[in-house]
Amino acid sequence: MNITSWVPLGLGSILGPTLFLLYLNDLGNVLNKLKLIMFADDANAFLSHNSLETLYDIMNSEFEKDCRWFNINKLSLNPDKTSHTLFRSPKTEQMI
Repeated sequence: MNITSWVPLGLGSILGPTLFLLYLNDLGNVLNKLKLIMFADDANAFLSHNSLETLYDIMNSEFEKDCRWFNINKLSLNPDKTSHTLFRSPKTEQMI
């Protein structure tokens, strides 16, 4: 994919993070089942559920919406900078 536009994220540039936040401001409306925390050029998504199967189903559904939103807005995720972490309670085997 050729990159035809970008937001400058250089040292001392206040414009880059500001444009990033304005551009991604409506992402939370698309991913309404996730708790999003965004700062500068980074975003974190959180979800909890007692059922691991339901958790995966919801996350996959939300990420499908996320991919569509990124495509519509001519953005892409960097898979090398994308990861997930699963937390669970050791005593009850329930998701936290």
